[in-house]
Amino acid sequence: RVPARLPLHQWRYVLKAYGFLPITFLRRVVFGSDPYWRQYFWSRWGYVPKEVREAVQGRRVLWIDALSGGEVTQAATFCRKLREMLPTWVLVLSTNTRYSYEFARANLSVDWVIDAPRDCRGSVRRALASLCPRALICVENLVSPVLVQEAKRRGITTVVVSGLMSKEIHHH
Repeated sequence: RVPARLPLHQWRYVLKAYGFLPITFLRRVVFGSDPYWRQYFWSRWGYVPKEVREAVQGRRVLWIDALSGGEVTQAATFCRKLREMLPTWVLVLSTNTRYSYEFARANLSVDWVIDAPRDCRGSVRRALASLCPRALICVENLVSPVLVQEAKRRGITTVVVSGLMSKEIHHH
């Protein structure tokens, strides 16, 4: 059951994300010259790149969410095995740092690497609507409760692998 209200720690996250939106828009999109950071801004707000949206349209998609370098590195063998088991599926991996993004593109057996959407309802819903995944695999600590909740709400099979559970797990 998805809670109707956001817990206090999620409100802080959402307020911070929206509070910095104008600054990051100016810095990354308006005045930024690096194409990666420009796309990073849009991806973080749930706007999946056009070439990815077109490539996944009408196909079975498995979304792997591995946020930091450690999770991406440990997912290398896992992604290779998934590719062998699901050769016709489109594997999309999301991460949230440039290092992880570049490492995943160079070393993982996935079709696409994208920057993970912010864990806000609007961003997550846009990304889910664009990718239409059949399954979501989170390789991480449970730091994306909204993504998991929205996937559950849409009936998407969700699996957490290599997750760290703490005494605060009930918040997620």
